[in-house]
Amino acid sequence: MYIDLKEVINVPRSARIKDAHGTYYVTQRSSGCRPLFLDNNDRQFFIELLQRTVNNFNCRILDYCAQDDEVYHLIIDVNGGDLSKIMKSINIAYGMRASCEGQLFKDRYVSSPIEDDHMLKDVRSKIKEALVESGGYSSFCVSEIHPCTESAKDHCTDCLS
Repeated sequence: MYIDLKEVINVPRSARIKDAHGTYYVTQRSSGCRPLFLDNNDRQFFIELLQRTVNNFNCRILDYCAQDDEVYHLIIDVNGGDLSKIMKSINIAYGMRASCEGQLFKDRYVSSPIEDDHMLKDVRSKIKEALVESGGYSSFCVSEIHPCTESAKDHCTDCLS
């Protein structure tokens, strides 16, 4: 007979791997209370929220995808920041807009460190592949949000490259 000790003993969840200068692939799922994105207005609000997050935390969102109704995907370079604080900011602000009875998000977000350019390319490819299979890649799946404003893009070294 097999007994799973995790069911018998209250085992704490494992700590996140954190690197203040790391890049992470992050996903967050709906709890099922309601879809994360009811319509394109919700998606647009989420994208604007990501832009505010970039400005507030000086992080870089290398990719985001809010195409699926039940999950969003982010690739974040924390740029010296704290991933937990960045994600808390995103999820609290979005949760206030997308209220439902119960909790909006299933569990906590899932994050995985991206260790090199090859891994980054692989993660981007897998996200795109999964979305194409599920109905398409759209303007709600984009690479790179820069911390500059539209009017400052001609002076931003990130935007010029």
